[in-house]
Amino acid sequence: MHGENILKFFQKRTKITYLKDSAVFQGVILTLLIVLLSGGASKICTEALENLLPSADREIYSSIFFSAFLGIVSIGWIKLIKKWQWTRIGLNNLSWSALIGSILSGIGICLLLLILGSVLLELLPVESQPQELSQMATVAGSWQQVLGIYLISSILAPISEEIFFRGVLYQSMAEEVGRKKAVVIASLIFAMMHFDLYRLLLLWIAGMWLNILRIKFDSIFTSMIAHSVWNTLMITLAFLA
Repeated sequence: MHGENILKFFQKRTKITYLKDSAVFQGVILTLLIVLLSGGASKICTEALENLLPSADREIYSSIFFSAFLGIVSIGWIKLIKKWQWTRIGLNNLSWSALIGSILSGIGICLLLLILGSVLLELLPVESQPQELSQMATVAGSWQQVLGIYLISSILAPISEEIFFRGVLYQSMAEEVGRKKAVVIASLIFAMMHFDLYRLLLLWIAGMWLNILRIKFDSIFTSMIAHSVWNTLMITLAFLA
């Protein structure tokens, strides 16, 4: 009996140690921490400026603040916690071939997701809901709102999300479990953090494509540009719908 208790104790300790050492576990915790910090800061700013912001624009400003704080918190994590050089997360020069590859990849991701999304729409008996920015685009009633949505989708979100997911998160995992596993895991967390179960698989594929692009050209600017092109095309289609 005593021996069984000892065995259970060590099994429990092994599980705890695995969780502490698990790249997946650490990645999810890190993501939640940074997202919560960014979300909290965004909420504080939005509430502080509540009387100054038109009610129709508050969601847009909230998204702007969130993207800005996500980038700021990620940069703080890189420089203050990790103490990494910028080149370690892929902030390297961009060649012309990498630039062209990034633009084509953004177009390719957009087309792939549109095609796969249409297939899923036919196969799944579930009606999909537009993502938050697409919903904003369908009800935008002024050029200021249109400009704000493009600012988020084409500039702020691609920069801040890529610094975190393809910079902080991927690089941290790659150094623990290797590149291949890190691409799969970091991209899955990227997809999960969009809180869109219907598009989870599509976003996972897009995340891996962006990660492979960043590795291939050794520059995070490639995934930023591809992400920006993809978002811009999707939002433009939402405006035109």
